[in-house]
Amino acid sequence: MALTKTTTISQTDAWAAIAAGAMRVGSTHDLSGSFSSLLYIDVAPIEAVAQTGLRITVQVSYADQLWDTLMEFKSNSVTSTLTTLDAEAASGQKVLSVALQSQDVGSYLFIKDGTIGDSELVIVQAFAAGEYTLADNVINTHANGLGVYSDAQQWVIELPLAASIARVLYYNVDTDCDMASSSHLSIVTSLT
Repeated sequence: MALTKTTTISQTDAWAAIAAGAMRVGSTHDLSGSFSSLLYIDVAPIEAVAQTGLRITVQVSYADQLWDTLMEFKSNSVTSTLTTLDAEAASGQKVLSVALQSQDVGSYLFIKDGTIGDSELVIVQAFAAGEYTLADNVINTHANGLGVYSDAQQWVIELPLAASIARVLYYNVDTDCDMASSSHLSIVTSLT
């Protein structure tokens, strides 16, 4: 007999900018109906200057918002490079035309859309003169001239079964570089 699971995936914190020195308090996520929960966290610099990183705190509660820190970690300190799209990247497109290509295969890039919530993180599969081929198609359409930043980062965190709610705190410890963050949650709600 085959096992069937029902999984729900939702964007819990849409892409949003976090100013230097500021903290973003993520949404509270209900885990009460979940057998298994994974939290996916994405961060990216949105300025091409040296930055000291983002301190990320994953909190859980076993009661009504009595928060405990499950884990805390910091994104890498990097100097992001910036290029721009040389042509519109249509939804479903896998190749980006860029002004300057400087990232290695496997690198994470952040396309900063004019509407920050429509931004996205992509992975470089291959590159040639003026083009990045991505591992997956872009989800949203991105206009010519938008910024594409290097050094985006991603983590997957398993949340404890006993937790009833969870959230993420994103603290931009840098003094002069804005960052962006996003998270998704997948929960298994039934096993048959």
